[in-house]
Parts: sequence; structure tokens; C-alpha cells
Amino acid sequence: ALYDSYRFNLSRQIVGEVRGREVLAMLEAMQSGTGSLSTTHARSCEDTVNKLVTCAMKAGAHVTYDYAVRALAQSLDVIVHVDARTTEQGKQRWTSQICVLGPGEKAKGYALVPVFGCEPGSRTIRAVAGLPEEYDDLARFGFDLDGYRAESQAGVL
Repeated sequence: ALYDSYRFNLSRQIVGEVRGREVLAMLEAMQSGTGSLSTTHARSCEDTVNKLVTCAMKAGAHVTYDYAVRALAQSLDVIVHVDARTTEQGKQRWTSQICVLGPGEKAKGYALVPVFGCEPGSRTIRAVAGLPEEYDDLARFGFDLDGYRAESQAGVL
């Protein structure tokens, strides 16, 4: 069904939880240019990239590590990590880190840049110095770029 959807004029494509070789369908959805969203379980933004690379390689020998890293770095723009802890009050969730991903560092094959994060032990997310200039265009859509820069310069996590 996902492959059939590529022919339609969709504004978004959503691939549910990625746990294995379906990551290739997620990458195709992301490469379609319509915008997409997907979820997976990992301990951090960095672990998310590593997990998705491993998932892609499960699809078979035709998916190499280099291909998986390159495809992810070219297809994923933003990773939002939601942390969860079980307490006496029940399960609590909060956004603990937001990173942008792109091609980069030769050794890893990608660049992962934190743009929002929580200090250790905190559940309050705040801007951290790191928003690449290519995201300055977000101001056209209401993102407070000046506020982000001021908060990120107030202190580094």
C-alpha cells in the first residue's frame, strides 16, 4: 500500500514504528519530497541513527553500511527524542533532545547537530547552539530565530 501511495498527490506520508527492514519504505517515503513522519525506539538521537542503519542492513546484502548511512543522512532532517520514565505517578514522557541530521563527517558519514536539549536530570528542553544556517528559513513560518539564538547563547549544555 505504501508503494502505491507514491503515485498520489499526498501532502504527508506516515510510516509507523520502524523496527526492521521496513526502514527502506520509510526512506522511500522521505525521499518522495512530500514530507513524512516515522517512529522508532532508541535511547538518544545518536542511537536512533545507529538503529536505523542496522535496520536497513537487515534488508539484505544489497544494503551496505555506507549506503544506509548516506540514505539516512540525505533523507532525515530532524530527529526528536522523547524520553520516558516510570515513576510512582505512572509513565512520564518529555522531549529530551532535538537534532538535525545531514551529510557530513567523513568518519561517520553524517553530521548530527543538537539544536534543543535537556540538561542531565532535567525535563526542561531549551535551545543549544547548533542550528545550522540552512534552517534560518524557518523564521518565515513563525519560528522565533532571534529567541532561539538568544537562548542558545545563554549557556551550553
